[in-house]
Amino acid sequence: NHTLGVFVDVMVSAMNEAWHQCAAAGRNALEQFFQTTCFGAWQRLGTRLLSDPELVNRSTLIEKFADTLSELISAPYCWSQQQRRILQELQERCDMGLLTGSHNAKRRKVTEVEEGWSKGRLETALEQRTVHFVVVLEGV
Repeated sequence: NHTLGVFVDVMVSAMNEAWHQCAAAGRNALEQFFQTTCFGAWQRLGTRLLSDPELVNRSTLIEKFADTLSELISAPYCWSQQQRRILQELQERCDMGLLTGSHNAKRRKVTEVEEGWSKGRLETALEQRTVHFVVVLEGV
């Protein structure tokens, strides 16, 4: 869908401009913009792309979105650790969709994605996300 591709380009451009030219607004204002408005837009777009059967089969759109997510993850924007992890998970879902889709996609991170979804990574992720709950339950 051409409109979604244009949205991705416009959003990245607006974020770059805000990050580089609006520093005078202060760190709190930038964090508010990036962690609420921008993150929410990327999360909703990712959910829409990956859940709509018509869109998920458009490999060029999914590949563009995955590449954009990669750029966002490595950008100096003030994402929280949880937001970076969610963006990375969206990117991995895009990559997995490209690998398992009906088309013959060429992704540069195929081995990283295959390794990323390994049993060890899953166990590590679950452990990291449940440590807090274990500590709380043991303290009761």
